Amino acid sequence: MYLRYTTPIYRATGAISFIDEGSNDRFDQIFKANSTDDIDAEIEVLRSASLMERVVKKANLHTNYYAIGKIKTLNIYKNCPFRLQILKIADSSHFFSMNVDFLNQHEFRINNEKQVFKTDQLFENVYGIFRILINENAGVGKEYTVTWTPARALATVYAGMVRVGPKVARSMIHYISMDVTNLTLGIDIINNLIEEYKKVNIEYRNTMTNQTLDFINVRLALLERDLDSVERRLLRFKQNNDIFDMDVQSRTYFDIISEADKSVNTERMNLKIVELIEEYLYDKNTKYEKLHT
Repeated sequence: MYLRYTTPIYRATGAISFIDEGSNDRFDQIFKANSTDDIDAEIEVLRSASLMERVVKKANLHTNYYAIGKIKTLNIYKNCPFRLQILKIADSSHFFSMNVDFLNQHEFRINNEKQVFKTDQLFENVYGIFRILINENAGVGKEYTVTWTPARALATVYAGMVRVGPKVARSMIHYISMDVTNLTLGIDIINNLIEEYKKVNIEYRNTMTNQTLDFINVRLALLERDLDSVERRLLRFKQNNDIFDMDVQSRTYFDIISEADKSVNTERMNLKIVELIEEYLYDKNTKYEKLHT
C-alpha cells in the first residue's frame, strides 16, 4: 500500500574535486587567479540560486510535465509523449499551470474547457500562445499537467535541494546530491550544475586576470607618461644649453682642457728658459764668455 500510494524519491549524486590543479603559468602563480583555498565559499557557490538559474536556462527546465493517475501524479521529465511549444508568454515573471486532457492521439482540451484543439494547432489563453507537438512513437495517456516556472523561482527551489559534503573528513573531493521525484531530472541537474560551476570558475579567473591586466596597463601608461615628461624636460634642457651628447661633449671638454694644460706647461717651460738665458747674460762672471746653442 505504501509503495502504491507514495511518490518514489530518488537520490541523484555526483562528485567534484576542489583540488587546485595548479598552473605552470607564472602569471597565475603570481596573482593566484585560480586559488580554491576557501572550500566553504566554493560550496556556497555550488548551492547558490544564481548558479542554479544558469542550469535551469541551459537545460530548459522551466517546463515540467506530470502524468496524472488515479492514485498519484508522477513527474515524467523527458518521458512525456508530447511537448508544449511556447510561442509567447503573457507574463514571464509568473508561474502557470495547464491541465491537458487527451480525447485521442491527436485531440485534447485545456483546463477542462469545451473547445477541442488538435495537435500542431496554435491555441491561445491567458498564459500566452502555445502549440502541442506529439511524439508519434509514444502512446498518449488521458490526463497531464504542464507547468512553467520562471528560471529564478525554480532555481531557488532546486538550489535548496542541493546538498554538498566531503567524501571523507577533510577531503577535497565532495559529493553533490539532491532528492527528486524523477531520477533523470536529478542527474541532468547535477551534471549541468558541475559544468556551470566550472564555467563560473573560468569566468571568474578571466575576470580577475583582465582586471589585473587593466591595472598593470594603467600603471604602465602612467609611468610612460611620467617618463615622457622627464625626457621632454631633459631635451629642453639640452636644447637651451646647446647640449646634444653629454658623453661626447664631456670628452671634448676634457680633451680641450688637457691640450690647454699642455700648452700652458710648454709656455711655462719656454719662459723659464728665457729667464735662465737672461740671468746668464746679466751674470758678471760670464760677461766675456761665448754662448753656445
